[in-house]
Amino acid sequence: MSTEDVNGADVEGTLKEAMEKAVSHTVANALKNTVEEEVWNAIEQAIQHVSGNTSELHPSSSISTNEDEKPPEEPTVIDCTEG
Repeated sequence: MSTEDVNGADVEGTLKEAMEKAVSHTVANALKNTVEEEVWNAIEQAIQHVSGNTSELHPSSSISTNEDEKPPEEPTVIDCTEG
């Protein structure tokens, strides 16, 4: 029995096609993950450049404020009850 013909099917060609699809899918996923990581790195670098902030940003982390920022001033209360 040859690998070229099993019950009229081209086993070698079918296996080759399945392997090519599997490799193509694996490579596509790897590239997608690499591109996503590079995009996040570029976004982090841009934010750090603009804000001077060195905290790490990622989808799972929160944005922290710059330590040099002043806290907001207390609002001025005007007493309107005196006449």
